Amino acid sequence: MTSTNPLPGIRSALFIGLSLLLSGVAIAQNVPAWFLSLPDDPALLAGRGAVALGGGSKADGLVQAKREAMRDLSESLLCNLTTEIIDHQQDRGVGGLESQFSSRTVVQSALDLVNVRTLHETVTRDMAFVAVAADRTEMANAYRDRTARLLTTAQQAFAQAGTLEAGNDARGARAAYEACLAALRDAQGTLQVYLALNRWNAEGLDVPGVPDASDVQTRLQRLASLTPRTLKEIADTLASELTATMPKTAKPSVWAVLPIEFEHTGYVSEAGYRLTATLSASLARNPAIRITDDVARADTVVRGRMLREGDSVLLVMKAGDTAVQHYVEPVTCAAIGRETLAPADLDRLLNDKLALHKAMTAPEGLRVELRTDRLHDGPVTYRYGDEPKLAVRADRACFVRLIYVTADGQRLLLKDRYPITEEQANQWVRLPLELEVCEPAGVEQMILQASTQADDAKLPPLRVREVDVGDGFVLPVIQEPLDEAMTRTRGVMKRKRAQFAEVVSQWTIFAE
Repeated sequence: MTSTNPLPGIRSALFIGLSLLLSGVAIAQNVPAWFLSLPDDPALLAGRGAVALGGGSKADGLVQAKREAMRDLSESLLCNLTTEIIDHQQDRGVGGLESQFSSRTVVQSALDLVNVRTLHETVTRDMAFVAVAADRTEMANAYRDRTARLLTTAQQAFAQAGTLEAGNDARGARAAYEACLAALRDAQGTLQVYLALNRWNAEGLDVPGVPDASDVQTRLQRLASLTPRTLKEIADTLASELTATMPKTAKPSVWAVLPIEFEHTGYVSEAGYRLTATLSASLARNPAIRITDDVARADTVVRGRMLREGDSVLLVMKAGDTAVQHYVEPVTCAAIGRETLAPADLDRLLNDKLALHKAMTAPEGLRVELRTDRLHDGPVTYRYGDEPKLAVRADRACFVRLIYVTADGQRLLLKDRYPITEEQANQWVRLPLELEVCEPAGVEQMILQASTQADDAKLPPLRVREVDVGDGFVLPVIQEPLDEAMTRTRGVMKRKRAQFAEVVSQWTIFAE
């Protein structure tokens, strides 16, 4: 192979190292026929999951496999709905780039509101397999009802805030307006999903007296102080509200704070990154709390989202069952630095993400996943010097391609037609890459494609130029724009039957 090279944003040792593969690979076995071919019914939304028993009980295996199937259903739903929403909005010329994304969190969090049933389940000697399905109409009705509840909540909170404001209770009025604004934002996301599921028919949604978000923002600005606050003051307030109902226990509780996400993009801004660190420090001053970076060890996980509201920001935070909303007034946003509130080069990032969503191919029988060593479901961030580990999981033997998009827009081919064997099916397999994060900071993306045939027309040779940057280092740079590179993978299938799948992941790099 070529020698290693410090990449812009990441250093990659491009060599094959079998010793780096994860241990504990299960022995190949027959996979149930129903697992390989889910129902082809447009009225159903289906998902499937498989886990190795690993010495555990069959019942535990089925529970874990069902959890994987539910996650698979949500991922498929997100991919399909995002494409439909983007197409619908672009065809009508409405909304900007940011409005053309449905929230992954919205889709996943609503899945427990619908009647997801088990289609099949099987336990073999080493594996548990489960397939689940939900009726599309039932899911649409669940989103409709949730949207209606959120709009009603917003209307009631707005009315309550007006009463409190008239009674000179500025603090209570502000909290009610913040709750109203948060409900309106949540309703906006669930409404998009409902319309996409219901063929863009808004029947059944008639909630009178719903306030306009701009009116709520104006009222909040009037109540806000003219003196800007610091990130520490904001973090201290959030920490106090998140721990207000914390039970008194003799043993300290372990908390983990995930990076605060910008909007529903999966990205983290500079301000969000600094607020995450500041909030961790504020919580750590509570003698009943210990902070950890290991989410798996945490008793409580803090998740947050930063939502722009004109010149202001709404922070929506959740710690366990406690949820709070906090309005950051324009004068404070200006003091923090408006340029840091959104991720740098956001328009390009969203354009790239749109191109990826539009070009994504729906899975054709094959399921493939990509994960990093940051094992949580929130936004992923790394600092200079970190050494990310990447692993893939496929439900059958296949060949994978990994395309890496750096923060400055370069496209690098890190792995091409890397084999996942039958013995490695349904197992997490670490990719033989040695990575180290370095300059420049920003959002970087990974595109994982997989096919059951190495010569599949959907994995055509990419035009790659090896760029010599000195000291024996070489960059495998793809010589075509991202959308063209993705489009070229949509070629006519060969006569030989093959199955294809792809996923996109990203992380955000910060200097320190």
